Amino acid sequence: MHLNIAVSRALLNKRDGKLKTDAFGNEIVYYCDLSNNIQHTLQKYGVQNCNQAFFAIFVDFPQDQQIKVKAELRAVTACELPNLNEHLDF
Repeated sequence: MHLNIAVSRALLNKRDGKLKTDAFGNEIVYYCDLSNNIQHTLQKYGVQNCNQAFFAIFVDFPQDQQIKVKAELRAVTACELPNLNEHLDF
């Protein structure tokens, strides 16, 4: 839910030309926590020292293209991609 809200707020800011950070990805992280502190957010979610992970968020992305991108990501990462929808209770 937090990620959904963060993406929504970032999309609105991008649309309105009012990004509070220097990049759209940073804007999402900025809104992932009520403190709006990127460093605090990274620490809270335990990814401050992680340089081998990423999120792929599909917004209005055609299903056939999602399948293609996910297949390419699996080939690069050599592992199964988790579905975060299966981990909503955290």
